[in-house]
Amino acid sequence: MPPPVILDLDDTLANLCTPLAEVLNKNATTRYHPKDWKEFNLAKLYSLSDEAFFERIVQSKILETLELEEGAQDLLAVCSRLRAPVVILTSRGYHPRAEALTWKWAAQKGIANSISEVVIVPKGQKKSACVPQVLEMFGVDYALFFLDDHIDNVKEVNEHYNVYCPLLMRRPWNANHRYPNNVTHLWQATTRLIAAYEGITQRPTDHKNIVDAYFGRRST
Repeated sequence: MPPPVILDLDDTLANLCTPLAEVLNKNATTRYHPKDWKEFNLAKLYSLSDEAFFERIVQSKILETLELEEGAQDLLAVCSRLRAPVVILTSRGYHPRAEALTWKWAAQKGIANSISEVVIVPKGQKKSACVPQVLEMFGVDYALFFLDDHIDNVKEVNEHYNVYCPLLMRRPWNANHRYPNNVTHLWQATTRLIAAYEGITQRPTDHKNIVDAYFGRRST
């Protein structure tokens, strides 16, 4: 079995920004479209305390009805075919029912069977600090793949932990950061995952045409 694939959830596999913008723009002095979110700290952008910001997410129940990002099911399907365990590592520690809510949502979206573990980052803790916990779960000392939309998370994982392929999911709030290892769409992440798998196994696999099968594109 390959080492684990570590994936962020909100605005990586699932579209949080669209419903969140609707919630935050209600009664806001200045309204913003997600494309105008140039910083990750949305509480600051909307002049809210962290507590008020998280409370709006919890009370709105938007986490229970998020839509999958295009390509999310394909990425997870490829992980299954490669027999790579998938760990959802998400900073939902502010939500009192974070883990149960996430598993229920995954089941509703038909992807629960593709996920091995859901790890909730405790409120106020850095996501990178949870990577050793993930590795310990599988008895390995490195991860195959890490995908996140927060530039600090990707940088810290890249600098401090053994991850074969750390990737930044390009979003408006990280577009001004120059981080070379990035993708703009999940189908690109899938091709990088396949390349990473072949890199650690040091041999070609039967999965060279997976990208064609799922996306009608050639892997480059």
